[in-house]
Order: sequence, then C-alpha cells, then structure tokens
Amino acid sequence: MKTTLTILCAMFAAFAFGAEKKAAPKKTSITESELRAIAKAKPNAKDAGTLYQVGMATNNVERKQEFFKASAACLLACGKYDTYKKYIKGRLSNAKAFEDSLKDKCKQCGGTGRKDLRCHVCSGKGKCPTCRGSGRLVSMGFNRPNGTKPCHRCRGGGKCPKCGGAGSSKAKCGSCAGTGKVFRESVAERVFRDTCIAIADRPAAEARAKAEAAERERKRIAKEKKKKEETEFMESLGLVKIYGKWMTPGSAQGIRFRVVQILGPGRALCTDGDIYFCLIYAAHINQDIAEGYIYTNDLYRCGTYTYTSVENAPRTVAKFAIDLDVAIKEIKKSQKLTTYGID
Repeated sequence: MKTTLTILCAMFAAFAFGAEKKAAPKKTSITESELRAIAKAKPNAKDAGTLYQVGMATNNVERKQEFFKASAACLLACGKYDTYKKYIKGRLSNAKAFEDSLKDKCKQCGGTGRKDLRCHVCSGKGKCPTCRGSGRLVSMGFNRPNGTKPCHRCRGGGKCPKCGGAGSSKAKCGSCAGTGKVFRESVAERVFRDTCIAIADRPAAEARAKAEAAERERKRIAKEKKKKEETEFMESLGLVKIYGKWMTPGSAQGIRFRVVQILGPGRALCTDGDIYFCLIYAAHINQDIAEGYIYTNDLYRCGTYTYTSVENAPRTVAKFAIDLDVAIKEIKKSQKLTTYGID
C-alpha cells in the first residue's frame, strides 16, 4: 500500500512539474506599443524569437519579410549568428543584400579593400638592393681595368624590380577580405531598431497614403466635373475649340486690322483691307484704340452690328470682339442666356 501511494505521489509531482515547464503559447500578433518597446530595449534572443513567431503567423509577404529582417538583425546584434543561419537566413528573400546592409566601412583599409604593404625586397626604399639604386655594377677582371655594366637585376633602371620603386605594394585587406566593408554589431542594432519602428509606423503611413490618394481622386473628379461643366456651357453658347482655345464660330486668330472710325464707347468701325466690321472692346481697359491705328489681335465673332453711315443710310456689318468674355456677353445679350460664372 505504501509503495503504491509513493508511486502515485511521484507521478503527480512529475505531471505538475511538466505542466510548469510547458512551453508558452506562440505569439501570433504584436501591437504598435509593443514594437516600440522592443525597439527601445537592448537586442536579445527572446525579442528576436517573438518577432520571428509573429512573422511566421503573418500572411502578408512584405510584412513577413520585415519581421524576419528585424528578428535577424536582433540576433546578429547580440552575436547569435548560428541561430540566424539556422532559422532565418533561408527565409529572407535576399539574404546577401540584408547582410550587406549590416556592414560598415573597414577601418583597416578605409573602405578601399586594399592595403599598402612595405616591399620586403627593398625594405620600403624603392631602390634595387643589388645596385643600391645606381643601375650599374662594377665589372672586375684579371689583367684588365675595372669598369661598370648595367645591373642585371633592375636592368639598369635602379628601381626595385618587385615594387617598381614605390617601396610598397597593394594587397587585399585581410580584415574585410577585399570588400571594403565589415560586419558591425552596432550597425545591426541600428537596423533592428529602425526596422521595428518602420513596422510600427506602417499602419499610420498606410492610412496617410490612403487619405492622400482619396484627396487626389477627389480633386481629379472635381477638375473633370468643372471641365465638363465648362465645356457644356461653352458649347451651349455655340463656341468651338480651336487649337485648344475656346472661340466663337467665324472667329479668326492673329488678324491685322486698322481702326477707321470710333462709333461710340467701346465700339469702332475697322477694316482688315477687304471688309469692314464693328469691333467691340472694353473702353476702360483698351483706351489706346484710336482712329488710323493698326492692330493685330484675335477676333471673336459675336453677331452683327447695324449703324447709320454718313449718308444717313443703315449699314450692317459683322461684329467682332477682341476679348472672349466680351464676345460671350454680346452673344448672351442677343440670345438672352443666363450668366454662368462670367460677368
């Protein structure tokens, strides 16, 4: 009996201990405040695991990659390269570009990837060690006077054959393997914080972009509506568009004419050399209209004008205006149209 009771107690204790050791449930979502708190904290493997779990549970491909990058940067910032290589590296869309973003300029070579190494042949002097830079060697022989001959090592140049006289040679930097950049945990930590903040700011940025797109669409619709209303109004007046410019039927561009006679305020009898016509203008603006003067302007047809000639005979001529608004007013007077934003 005692043995059975002991076994049952042991099993219960084992069960209770296992329940305490049960793994915590995986995190499938994270709030903006939690992300900002993680970004402020020192990088650690626990936060990297949280970001990795949330990334795995995310269906959005772009957002999943952001969480993976934040988790990877966090792991590398705290020196967990093996964990990064085992769990995350294979899941990144472009692991090489990501790893390059965690590198900084190599201090040993200044980012060039090459280092100056002193030449071991000339000990950095740049001179040929055989002739000591003279380029000549003394030639001695039996029963003959001493002479000189070109140095066989530098071929008479006097420069070190190894470095060419520079005293040093360029070699691949061993610290960065010739790439000019090296991984730094400080850079990885900065990337980790920036990525977390970017993920936290994304909802606000998306909402702002959506609002801006809606405002642009509203302005586009309003512009199209205004353009449509303007077109309908202009066409109701019988206007036509010539070279992108609204003009009345029978109008002409760039006509050279001469003022023959002032008929009254804002009216003048003019001729272009072939026909006579009545010109309508704003007297308070165009005060330089004078008899005998020659002008060049666009003429807008706006009906006909009847006046009494010097022979006391009625005469009807075409009526033009030098301003579209004036022409429209004249047309509205004759057609009794209501004003539409033009006074």
